Amino acid sequence: ESAISLTVACIVGTLSHFLLDAVPHNEFYHRLGKYFLPLFVLELVLTFVAVFGPAFYREGFDYGRFLSVLVGMSGGALPDLAWMVKRLFKVNFYVVDLIAKANSLFHSNQQVDLGWSLSLQISLVLIFLYILHLKT
Repeated sequence: ESAISLTVACIVGTLSHFLLDAVPHNEFYHRLGKYFLPLFVLELVLTFVAVFGPAFYREGFDYGRFLSVLVGMSGGALPDLAWMVKRLFKVNFYVVDLIAKANSLFHSNQQVDLGWSLSLQISLVLIFLYILHLKT
């Protein structure tokens, strides 16, 4: 894959994160305590299976597509990663600060019911997975 397409994938992933964070949601993971890490790993595994599984099953492994989607997913995780690095390690790198500030700018401050929040998020994920796996 070209550097331009990978850069675009990263930017689109980051912008999609900002867009979805603008939707009111419940930040329940702050209250998970010792269960955060195992549930986070489970979420990552399920995400990779949902995103890559159908394409691998249908068309086999395509390194270019895999790399593009992986970079896009990484871009989508970038705002939360910057926030975590800033919070956990108390660092003040310009890029980390810039991404964390951008995330705060777009992030909805409205907290909603967990059931409503999860229903909305699961619905959006299913719609995006459907679009991702449409045959063109």
